[in-house]
Amino acid sequence: MKPISKTKRAFTLVELLVVISIIAALAAMTVALYSRVAGKTNESAIRTELEQIKLALQVYKEKNGYFPPSDENDVANNQLHKNLSGKGVEKGENLLPELNPSQYDAGGNLVSPALGRKDSKQNERWKYNSRNPEHNRESYDLWVEIGETNKVRTIGNWESN
Repeated sequence: MKPISKTKRAFTLVELLVVISIIAALAAMTVALYSRVAGKTNESAIRTELEQIKLALQVYKEKNGYFPPSDENDVANNQLHKNLSGKGVEKGENLLPELNPSQYDAGGNLVSPALGRKDSKQNERWKYNSRNPEHNRESYDLWVEIGETNKVRTIGNWESN
């Protein structure tokens, strides 16, 4: 029979630090990957929404002979949602039945649900210019700016990709 040893085997401080640093590195990689995936998901939702609005604008033009008017002095402060939902100056049918009230702010400005909240900031609103479009001379410009304050990316109807 072997005598029972009174010394206990324990992890050393170096071993514990190595394990903690490996866990921290794995957590950092997971967070970075998640933020990239979330960003791509938001961008995909924005592009889908862009296509819905473009289709509604085209239907509006076919019914009225022109695109909804825009405020060229303030492209973010537009009544696009009201015009496309039939609640604007020119009453008509709702051309955006998929969009719900959470997708526009208190002023009637269309807000991207992938970005926006009811109290939307200026760069979360869909911007619309049909009076003097810069990119699509014969129709309209429709875009939203996404990203942080120092790194803003524009998604609009003039992009080819």
